[in-house]
Amino acid sequence: AQTSTATIMGPCISVGYIASIHDVLSRAVKCARSTGWKVKVIPDDFHIDMRNGESPSKVQKVDYEYEYLCQDSEKLPLEVRDSDGGIVAYIDALGDDEEEPWVSVKCVSQKAVKVMEEHLKSLFLIVQVSHIQRKVKFSTKGYQLTATTGGDALRTFFELKQAGTNKVVAKASCAYQNEATGFAGPTLEHIETAKEFQHQGLGTSLLDSIMEFYRGMFVRILSTQKDVRMYATAVSSSGAFEWFQERGFRDDYGTGEELSISLNEETAASEAPYIIRQCMGSTHEGTRCTVTSENTSFEADPLCFGVSKFCLKCRDKRSEA
Repeated sequence: AQTSTATIMGPCISVGYIASIHDVLSRAVKCARSTGWKVKVIPDDFHIDMRNGESPSKVQKVDYEYEYLCQDSEKLPLEVRDSDGGIVAYIDALGDDEEEPWVSVKCVSQKAVKVMEEHLKSLFLIVQVSHIQRKVKFSTKGYQLTATTGGDALRTFFELKQAGTNKVVAKASCAYQNEATGFAGPTLEHIETAKEFQHQGLGTSLLDSIMEFYRGMFVRILSTQKDVRMYATAVSSSGAFEWFQERGFRDDYGTGEELSISLNEETAASEAPYIIRQCMGSTHEGTRCTVTSENTSFEADPLCFGVSKFCLKCRDKRSEA
């Protein structure tokens, strides 16, 4: 296991084109070496064919390293070592060449964090993801939300408990890369509310708190022209798909399985899907109620605001039954 203090991550500062993974890694290696630390990119058992048995020049070595990274990025992460040979950081990349990849540097000490941040910030829009447990603001009284970040495969785990108890009433886990699509960014892999606490709005409040948590984390990137998206991956049911869509997530591929929302609130509002909801109730004749969220009558209010699948009239009928 890799003992670590924080991970520094973020996209390249715009240079007129979208950098590839190999560009990202090469720049990060250059930054690490500028500190006086060492990064071995090409392993000793990798053969470099040089004419006349000559040793490669510095320029040739950089070219060979780039070529090696293009061919074999599966060798990641790259170890960064200090002058004593101790590991101080691990260089990796998030995302793929389909979308803008991010650098990811996992540091083993606060000293390494400070040094790497100082050298990376001229080339990358970086944020620091500390490997700690912290309290997160939660809107509903009587509950406490914590976020715990860490692990070799970096994740943040959110736990919502009743105040003053250890009873977990809702939880979620987020990665920092969507494995299904290859995109970099906070990725919601799991979210659930305990059965006895469902239908009280806790799941929605938890999602809102998670999004606000990441808006704060990625504020430096969001303050530029670059977007940061939060992904919901492997959505497994139509009910879960509708739940996310009603909260502003868009269906990225039309499959109902991979959704995302911008952490920029203005962008998210402009992208929010317009959903027409029809009442799930029945008339006296046994046919489907025709009231929808497009109706202008007050009966449609619960549908318009997403608080119920029934119009006021049908909801009242169900409560009387």
